[in-house]
Amino acid sequence: MKNVYNQLRRCISALVLLLSALSLAHAQSWSPATPATVCPGEPGIYTLSGIPTGSRVISGKNAATISGGAFTITPTLDTSKGSIKCEVVWGDDPTGGKITVNVESPTRDANGNITGYQTISNNTFTARIRSVAGQPGPTGSTSIPFCSTSTFTLSVEPIGYFVNVPNEPIPAYLWEVPASWAVTGATLIPSFATTPNDFRLYQGSQGSRSISVTPTPGGNVDLRVFQYSSTCNQTYYPS
Repeated sequence: MKNVYNQLRRCISALVLLLSALSLAHAQSWSPATPATVCPGEPGIYTLSGIPTGSRVISGKNAATISGGAFTITPTLDTSKGSIKCEVVWGDDPTGGKITVNVESPTRDANGNITGYQTISNNTFTARIRSVAGQPGPTGSTSIPFCSTSTFTLSVEPIGYFVNVPNEPIPAYLWEVPASWAVTGATLIPSFATTPNDFRLYQGSQGSRSISVTPTPGGNVDLRVFQYSSTCNQTYYPS
């Protein structure tokens, strides 16, 4: 009878540990939900809730760490609410950003006593950053007859996508065009980057991958096009 009791007790203890592990794996949730799509420089407040009672921050660490951005307020574990609150500004990182939790949750025996701690895992917050940093536009060439003043259409092919947001196409492009050329299908914008003195910067229409240009006679000219995240007002413009 005693052996049966001991076996039953061990089974109950194992069941408690299993339920504790399952609770640890599934109870936490982020607000807003992960993954989230953000802009470079965008601030945000993120909360991980559902952290079990008795949890603790891993020794020598903050409650959470970040990559692809920076905390504006150091995150802490609020034991009264069972949550971690993070205030963040995301960086210009085309690979994206992550918030990683550095908290351990207690494991308990059948009597509810703490027997050890295990790291809260699988609760990383993922930010998909709409960054075009280091992502120059495509290259190509077009032959224009010498001394021609006809209008030509220049197009970007294929469509570009954000590195970290693979299902979202680049919404617009910036075109660097000689100042003496006429341009249609694009808007002259105040340059937020230094352009050569004899060039101007144009933004193509939203969702458009082409502009029309009317050249002035001359020799070879290099036209440059850059990916532009108009949603975030951000571009990669090398000097």
